[in-house]
Amino acid sequence: MTSGRTPQHIPFLMVLAMLLALWGVAGAATPSIEAQIGFNGHVVPERYAPLRVDVRGLSGVVDAQIRVTQTLGTPWRGTASVLQEPRISVTGNGIYRTTIPLYDPFNPVLVSLIDASGRPLAEQEVDLRSTRRLDPFPLLYGMLPYPIDPDTPPVNATDLPSEWWAYDAAESLWISAAPPQESWDAIARWVYAGGTAVLLTGPDFFRLDSPIVRELLPLDHPALASNLDGRQYLTGTPKSATATTLHRDSTPLLYIRQYGAGHVALVTMRAADLTPTEIASIADATPPASRLTLNDVSETLLGALHVVRPSYSAVILLIVVSLVGFGISAAVGRRHRKAAIGSLSALFVLLAVLSGLYANSDHTVITKYAVNTILQLHTSFGLYADSYSILWREAGLLIQPTTSETIPLQIVSVSAASDALSAMMPQSQVFPEQFEHTFAGGRIEASIDRNALKSFSSYGNSQPAVRLTYNTREDRLILDQVTASPFEEGWFLVDGLGFRVTSVPQGLSIHTIDDMRSLRELIEDDADRSIGILSSLSTEFPFHRGVWFVGHAEGSAESRDERGQKVRLVTLHVVEGSRHD
Repeated sequence: MTSGRTPQHIPFLMVLAMLLALWGVAGAATPSIEAQIGFNGHVVPERYAPLRVDVRGLSGVVDAQIRVTQTLGTPWRGTASVLQEPRISVTGNGIYRTTIPLYDPFNPVLVSLIDASGRPLAEQEVDLRSTRRLDPFPLLYGMLPYPIDPDTPPVNATDLPSEWWAYDAAESLWISAAPPQESWDAIARWVYAGGTAVLLTGPDFFRLDSPIVRELLPLDHPALASNLDGRQYLTGTPKSATATTLHRDSTPLLYIRQYGAGHVALVTMRAADLTPTEIASIADATPPASRLTLNDVSETLLGALHVVRPSYSAVILLIVVSLVGFGISAAVGRRHRKAAIGSLSALFVLLAVLSGLYANSDHTVITKYAVNTILQLHTSFGLYADSYSILWREAGLLIQPTTSETIPLQIVSVSAASDALSAMMPQSQVFPEQFEHTFAGGRIEASIDRNALKSFSSYGNSQPAVRLTYNTREDRLILDQVTASPFEEGWFLVDGLGFRVTSVPQGLSIHTIDDMRSLRELIEDDADRSIGILSSLSTEFPFHRGVWFVGHAEGSAESRDERGQKVRLVTLHVVEGSRHD
């Protein structure tokens, strides 16, 4: 028989269950993040790296964003910080991806989830010291029976980015499995901008087949064939600018084709059938990726900007006026000493006013000079590289809005890149204070020392706005452009021969081939006449073959803005055309 009393341990168990339930609710409502930077943590200083942030524990719809804080340098050399807020909005739990410039992976990187007021909701430090590289590295997507480099562990990419500049740290990308379609688009753009892709598809090519893969492939009309030992391989008609560099017996093993500023290498055998020697030979024969940048062009343009100051004729005039005034004062002083003192004072005041009015005739003191160079590439898709170089005559705070969705990467200047110390160590580690800046709200804020040069680059996708067709039957070039402004000058090139035009209007224009000159002659003429646009671009693109157009436009040449800053905007367009009968 029961007594009706509650056992003494029952209340204790109820309280314990309530505490556990409350602890679980509190734990579930606590935001947390898991951040990954680079390719399995592999990064290179002063290059872009993919960032993946897994957000958990948010309740309902929120208004938050991601902040990345990087520490540069050491206590011995001095430290600085770079703060970045990517333009992505965090509205709830999920995985968020973007690309960030990485400067000094020798220090931990702090990734934060912040609310609208800037208060941290969750944070994580990412340690990249054990996986950082000093130079670009081969990147593998899929499997290989043997390592690409026997002395270096392979970097396997389990998650390929969909932004092409995220591959900035890769020396080459080896593909033996089928990437997602959005990754193919990014890979094609990266290769066209200077990257290198090694397709290890062999006879399994048709599992990866798509229009973008067909465009990348060095072969037309791909088909399967069998060699003497019965193994299948991929064959076809080599496209233009394709070379056969390796063979297995009499069977072609490796085709390499230049694609834009980059290269595509095709391995005709299955990846699993390759020997260690063949993999090493493929790695040796494949050109490394290059970074597309107009940093050297921007710095050359910056040096060519006219400095606002009184002309030499004005200086001579002021000297003559001074001598005449002194002569008059001396003559007056022989008779009237007080009058001479008064005339000298009036002379000094007059000279000060005249020189000040002349130097500031437009009521603007120009101490800040900048060049913004934009390179637009047009093929079946579009992409751009944006370079911004600044030189100030006095120290100050740079506040520069950016139109690109990409976080700008501070680039080592051409002069600093040739320095012996910078060649051995990242400049951001040697001189961290020169790289300190903030990117938030779509603008850069950075302190600039007197006569210091800073350069930033950013990249992105665009729609092709210029199309070029070469009518071989009528020997005419047809250019269709819908850009924001006409071109001030341009060059048409067909298989290394071309001609210059002084202006290209918007819309459809037809140009008859006449008085063709060699590419070398055009480069020499351009170098003598202007800033060497063709010379700089010809080192990146194969202008010696194919059909090309290079256009040059100035949006607001040597304009002055309200901040007393002299800015030159230069836009370059590179268009690869097609041939038709």
